Amino acid sequence: MASKVTGLEVKYTDDDISTTPVPGATVEVRDVTDADPVTGAGAIRLDDIVADGSGVIPTTTLAGVAVGRLLRFTWKRESDGRSGTALRTTVAV
Repeated sequence: MASKVTGLEVKYTDDDISTTPVPGATVEVRDVTDADPVTGAGAIRLDDIVADGSGVIPTTTLAGVAVGRLLRFTWKRESDGRSGTALRTTVAV
């Protein structure tokens, strides 16, 4: 069983509403398909992914993750607390 997620840009929103790419950011990945939508209880932690030098996570194959699962990607910059999140649904390889 394997699936993939389409690529995403890892960015922070700046004070002026512009966005800044985050090269090399470590991105936490959780399967939130069956998690409580309010508390997040039941989310399954998957392996972290690191954004490339342009702040992009390319389309990625995920071994052991079924097609149709909802994944939440989150990242945070420790220096100022800025964070970002994205949701993606896994698709067939």
